Formats: sequence, C-alpha cells, structure tokens
Amino acid sequence: MLRAVLLSLRPNQWIKNLFVLAPLIFSKHLFNGPLAIQAFLYALAFCLFSSAIYLINDVVDRKRDRFHPDKLLRPVAAGTLSAAFALTLAFVVGAIGLTGGILLSGSAGWLMVLYGANALLYTFLFKRMVLLDVLFIGAGFVIRVLGGAEVIAVDPSVWLVLCTFLISLFLGFCKRKQEMEGLSVHGVDHRTVLADYTVEYLDLMIGVVGACTVISYALYTMAPETIAKFQTPYLIYTVPFVLYGVFRYLYHIHVRRNRKSPSEIIFSDVSLLVNGFLFFVAVIFIIY
Repeated sequence: MLRAVLLSLRPNQWIKNLFVLAPLIFSKHLFNGPLAIQAFLYALAFCLFSSAIYLINDVVDRKRDRFHPDKLLRPVAAGTLSAAFALTLAFVVGAIGLTGGILLSGSAGWLMVLYGANALLYTFLFKRMVLLDVLFIGAGFVIRVLGGAEVIAVDPSVWLVLCTFLISLFLGFCKRKQEMEGLSVHGVDHRTVLADYTVEYLDLMIGVVGACTVISYALYTMAPETIAKFQTPYLIYTVPFVLYGVFRYLYHIHVRRNRKSPSEIIFSDVSLLVNGFLFFVAVIFIIY
C-alpha cells in the first residue's frame, strides 16, 4: 500500500517544480538565506499540490491508462489503489501543499490555485483539443515561475517567462510524438487528441519551438538589460549547454525512439544530468 501511495504521488515528476526556483537564481538571491528558504519551502509545497493534481488525473484517466504500456502499471489504473482512496489522498496532500503556499505568501498561494485550475481544465477539457493541450501544459510551467517570483517578491523576467513557456512547449510536442509512435493502434484510445496530430506535423512543431527556445535564451543572455543586471556579458557562454541539452533530448526522441517521460529521460541519461549540472555551475559562477 505504501509503495502504491508513493508511486501515485509521482515524486519523479517533482523535477518540474525546479522552475519555481528559477526566479530565485536569476534574481541573484540564491545565497540570500531567508529568501532561499522561502523559495525552497514554496517549491516543496508546490510538489505536494502538484501530486494532488496527478492523483486526480490518475482517477479521471484510469480507463484510458490501461491502453498505455507504461501507465497501465500506475496504482489507480492497475486497481492497487481505489479511486475513492486516491481522491481522498489528493484532498489531503493538496490541502497541505496549498496551506503551506498561502502561509508563505498569500499571492503565491493564489497562483497555486491558478495552477490547479489550469491543470484541472487540462484534465477535463483541453487535453482533448489539438494544440490547446500543449499550450495548457506550457501555461502550467509559466505559473510555476510566476509563483516562484511572487513568493520572494521579485518581478519575473519577461525573458525567463518566455524561455520557460517555449521549453515546456518543446517537451510537450516531443511527448505527443512519443505517444504517436509508441502506442500503435491503441494510441487514440489512450489519448484522443492524437487523432488530430500527425508525426510530420509534430516534427515541424518540435523543430520550430526547439529553435525558438535556444534563440530566445541566447537573446536573453545578450540583452542590454541582462548585461546591466548581472554586470557581465559572459552569460552568453552558457548557451552551448542549452544547445547540447536540446540536441541530446532530440537524440532520445528521434534516434533512440525513447518513449519515457521527460523526467525519466533526464534521470536516466548521465550526459543530460552532467550537462544540467555544468549549466547550473556556469550560471552561478557568471552571475554571482
């Protein structure tokens, strides 16, 4: 039972909530003790709240998940956890996470509510609508960044919001391509929106959004306001890490035909992990 509960909370997906910490890093407050603690506690609260959303999603999609070679093993889909227990658990962890967020910052707590509303709209409606399904995924990542900025009372960079939105679209379209190619005849039974996509169209969108992601980050590093804020022009030297990360992820999608989730791909690829660590170290060294 305990193992089933932990699996349903999806701690492997909590890596997405690192976006909550992006404003802390790029506002040069990472080593400000009180603000860092505030941001990390908010990220933890967001992890609990997002787990509640995952539980609700598992209950809603439990029948469709049985058509997916990996998701059919999820406790709710497999029948290890009952739908009633999963919803009760969602209420408990969601309430704890939301209460924590509100106690840290009222406005940041309301952004968690907005995230929940966005996620539920996606679950019940927009995941079945072509393009809007991926756009709503992107909105969820943007809300994470906005919440991370609000909890430490800094203005989020427009560039940071844009880059976050674009990288989330990139990952979203890659995921749709994986589902198209990996689920064969049962793909539409698992996710009806796949009937409105083609592999060729998804390849086009992946290329466009991937290029926009790299270009936007490069422009951010060279922007006069960025150079003035960090008092250095050297952030441009972190662009190769972003390029490598995008190229390596595309290698998994197009060459290895890897059908794992983004978090599973990242955690299982030493090259991506090392690249991410080096990117983080380079950013800290340059802007601090």
